[in-house]
Amino acid sequence: MKYHFDRGQAGRVRRREGRKKRVRLFAVLLILTTFGFGLSAGWTWVLKKGALKITAIEVYGQRLVPIQGITGAAAAYLGRPFWRVDEKEITKRLTQKYPAFKKVSVTAWPWGTLRLKVEERQAVAVLESDTLMAMDEEGVVFPDSFSGHLPRLRILGTTQPGRRRAINLITAAANLGREALVDPSDEENIKLRLSDRTLVHFGNGNFKDKYSRLEEVIKIQNNNGLKAAEIDLRFKDQAVISGQVAQNQAGQP
Repeated sequence: MKYHFDRGQAGRVRRREGRKKRVRLFAVLLILTTFGFGLSAGWTWVLKKGALKITAIEVYGQRLVPIQGITGAAAAYLGRPFWRVDEKEITKRLTQKYPAFKKVSVTAWPWGTLRLKVEERQAVAVLESDTLMAMDEEGVVFPDSFSGHLPRLRILGTTQPGRRRAINLITAAANLGREALVDPSDEENIKLRLSDRTLVHFGNGNFKDKYSRLEEVIKIQNNNGLKAAEIDLRFKDQAVISGQVAQNQAGQP
């Protein structure tokens, strides 16, 4: 069998296939362009209608600061598209403005809600000089009108190491009440003034064991109707008691 190759016919076939490819390419480009214009127009319409923009601010977890102040700090984002919300900027602004805030989680939802979840600092003591000011475990001072039941902490004339040790003592002695006063004016000897005016010397560390020893001493004294003016716990496994008198002589019931 013989095959006849016609160059002219082959050229016509190639040109016809080329035209088909160009038509298909043009059709695809036309569809994509139309889709792009439609998408752009739809997106413009959505933005003009205010969809996907922040329209409300919700606050959760706050207790120490009025909600109005928190929403006011984030009000600049009202009317902005949700994806343009700067979570880090809001967190920084709020934690700097309100020391009581330890952390602020920010979530911007596509349906227009900006959610702020606040984690407040937990006070461990109030300041002796102003009981409406509190301090947390990190040593941060902040306004707190709900912590009047906590022990008082002296900060005037103290150092950072002394305050740190005082906080360690307070957290080790979980049952201290509002009548107790912790004094870190001597950073090497943290002192505790109990509600009955007994002065306790704790030194500069190992507070948990020393406080347990103090509880044992107080229990023995109560059982024997005694009260000490001072108790020194700075010596290993010892409690040096001075000024011990009968509780009725000290004005105790």
